[in-house]
Parts: sequence; C-alpha cells; structure tokens
Amino acid sequence: MSVKSLGPFELPLRFGRRTWVGLSMSLLFACGTGASDNPPAPPGSGLSYNPPAPPDTINVKSGPYNAKGDGVTNDLEAIKAALAVSKNVIFPEGTYYLGDVGSATPNYGILFVVDGGAQQHGGEGAIYFQTVGKVRFVVNTVDPSVPTIFRFLNASSVYFGPHVEFEDTGYDPNITWKGAAGINLFADVNAGPLTNVSLPSIKARSMVQAVVLNGGTQEKTRVSHVNIGVIDCTEVCFYGVNAQNNGDDVNVDLLKTYQAVRSYFVYGVTGHRANVFSTAMRTATGDIDIASFYYGLDTSDIKIKYTAREAAHAGTLCSIQTVGKAERISKVSNVEFDVDVDGSGPIGGIICDWKDYPTDGLAVTQNTGASANQATDIRLKGHIDNTNAYYHFYTLHQPAVFGKLYIEGDFDLEHIPLAVRQYWNITRVWDP
Repeated sequence: MSVKSLGPFELPLRFGRRTWVGLSMSLLFACGTGASDNPPAPPGSGLSYNPPAPPDTINVKSGPYNAKGDGVTNDLEAIKAALAVSKNVIFPEGTYYLGDVGSATPNYGILFVVDGGAQQHGGEGAIYFQTVGKVRFVVNTVDPSVPTIFRFLNASSVYFGPHVEFEDTGYDPNITWKGAAGINLFADVNAGPLTNVSLPSIKARSMVQAVVLNGGTQEKTRVSHVNIGVIDCTEVCFYGVNAQNNGDDVNVDLLKTYQAVRSYFVYGVTGHRANVFSTAMRTATGDIDIASFYYGLDTSDIKIKYTAREAAHAGTLCSIQTVGKAERISKVSNVEFDVDVDGSGPIGGIICDWKDYPTDGLAVTQNTGASANQATDIRLKGHIDNTNAYYHFYTLHQPAVFGKLYIEGDFDLEHIPLAVRQYWNITRVWDP
C-alpha cells in the first residue's frame, strides 16, 4: 500500500489495557440471533466467563430473599433485598419478572441502583453479578418513558455475566421513547468514577437500548475501560449502544442490530472500538452516529467496523454530527469508518456524512452555511457493493477550518461532490 503521511491515524489498535480484535464473519453467523445457556467467550475479548465469586456472594433465590424467577411472580422486592445485603449476587436460571414500570416509577424509573462503594473504601469497590444458565429480566413499560433496569456506579470493577437477557413487553417502536434500558453505566462528581466493566454477553429484546453510558462531563469522574463481548439487539431495539458525554475506552466485540434507528450513538467520549453488524436499519440521521454537543465534550479516537445489510430504506449509514452554539465550538476528530455495504442500499442515500447544527443547540435545523464547528482526521475505508447511493461522503455546510479526510478502498472522489471537496484536505490512500 502506498500512502501519504496520515498523521494521527498512524495509531496502534490498542487503548487502555485491551487490544481490539475484530470478529470474523464466521463468528458473527455462528452467534445467530439467540444465546445458549452459557455461550463461549468472544475471541479477543479477554473476558473471563467464570471469575471466582467473592466470599460474600449470595443467591437471590435463597432465603430470606426467595426470588422465584418463574416469569410470573414479581421479583423486584426480592432482588432489592438481596442487593441491600451484598453487591455480589448469583442469579440462577430463570425469568425474573419485575412488573410494570413507567414515568411514575420511583427514583427516576431506575429499578436497581447498584453502588460499588468505591468512594467509601479508598477507591476499591467491586460489583459481581453471576448468571447461571439462561437468565432474563422482564419489565412492562406502561407509558412514554425510558425506565432503567440496572444502574451501576461508584465501582472499581463490574462483572455481569456470562450471559444476561432483557425484555420489555411494553416497548412500542411507534411511540417515541416508550421502552426500557437494560444496563446503565453511570459516573458523576457525586457517584465517583466507574471503571473496569466486563459485560460478556447481552441480549436485548424490544428495548429502547441495551447499554447506555452517561453521567457528568467532568474528566475525572468517568465511566471508563468497558469491555463488552456480544450485544444481540436483533429483536428490534431503538438503540444498541448509547454513550452520552461519558464512557471512554470502550470495546464492543460484536453488536448485532435489526431495524434499529441508531445502532451506535456516542458523543463527548474518546477511545471507542466497535464492530457493528446492522440489518434493515430504519431511516435516521445515521445508523452509526458520532457526535459532539456544545454542552459536553469533544469526541475523538473512534474506530467502527460497520457491516450494513438490507439498507434500502436508510438515509445515512454513518454520520458525524456537531451541535454548537456561539459560546462553544464542537469538534469531532480521529474517526474511522470501515464499512461493508451490500447491494441492497441505501437507495438514493449517503454512505457517510457530516451534519452540522451551529446555533440552535438542538440538532433540529441542519446548517447550510458557514460553521465554526470542526471535524478532522476522518478516515473512510472498506467495501461498497452498491450503485444506488448518491454520495460516499457529503456535507451541506461550509466549515471555517478545513478538515483532513482520508479515503481508501471503494470510497472515491467521484462520489464526493466538488462543493464538498473544496472544504477538505483529502488524501487518497491507494491499495497495491
């Protein structure tokens, strides 16, 4: 391969203490859409599926807690009672029904707040949730709201596995924000940081999102070093993974989605590596959406391996968004999209773009004029077996600062309009 100097993209595929290893297609199809009782660890994840249980680990089905896990009995209070005694618990095989949830649910709709106690114990605080066999948590959202099943915070390590499933029988994809989130990783100045999180295998069925990372925007109180094996959202979820100004050094070996609006939506974070296989995504501003908002942090060092299938009705597959206001410039940098798009779409759509919202702060009216917001060091690569897409890369606005854009593989200048190219410093990376 011959290439001009690529500057910031000459980076090893390593961050934190883990190395990102993309999964082969054979593994992807071997995973299927379901999950066995104890599925094997994803290659390269470095996740142990049977870490030793701490000495104070308790069984939620044992007395005096007596959770049933029969899919009928409401086990909410039984599990709460167990968690009040220990943050290290075993969930034997079963379906744990947690009842109706919604806007009237106490504690902002969060069913279980699991505090590892790190701030109270010199920075050390572990959370250990072991599942045995097929373990599923079921809720029923009754009104437009996004309840959360588990929120983890204030811990130096979290383990939840080897496999867990979530289902919301009240989820309605036709009603905006009516459905639950499975796992919330949270950090702020009050709760302290949350680090070293291992989630080997998750299945989310009919949920707003499987995993959400959020909290404050302070640099010292972060969710960080999150290692996720497989997330299966192939039974209709709105989001797969969502990181909201919090959640750094995140590795996702494989995220599978079906009819998602946004499979992977992150902003105000750094150090993400994700492998996403998305099928029949719904029309949205971007199935993969990498953004920066004026009220949060800049976004950088994001590498996405993205496979799109049955994308005929998608508008944009991979998108960068900057949402600014006069008082703060938003910036996205060091982003790589490595795509594999089949011939089914997007019809008349866009493979990758940069959407800018310079003044409203709401991501409502897309900018068609000048903007101080920035996107730079963007790399587009991969295979595009599609002649229906109008553009490989597109923008509507005119950035004041010209960004660096690197294209290789099937991305070409012919599918980038001249009106766009004049605002970028573009380098074509040639294959041998």
